[in-house]
Amino acid sequence: MIEEMEDATTELAMGDGQNVKLMLGGEAFLEVDEDYANEYCETMQEKLQADMEEHNAAIGKIETRQKVLKADLYARFGTSINLEEK
Repeated sequence: MIEEMEDATTELAMGDGQNVKLMLGGEAFLEVDEDYANEYCETMQEKLQADMEEHNAAIGKIETRQKVLKADLYARFGTSINLEEK
């Protein structure tokens, strides 16, 4: 999704100078000026990047917790359990 927004921003920058662009808003195309379209794309890129960083941080916390739980389970049950992915 981030790449798509980057592509859209690039396409807007390479535009032919017309000040009217069409943006997809829900199920309809909206006529907007080039400045608004650029601002919208940049804002969406920043939001998507922030969301991705937030999700990556959450994944990191989950993986850390998973390592602790695996260590506890291996300490308790030894080699009688297998918690590794195949």
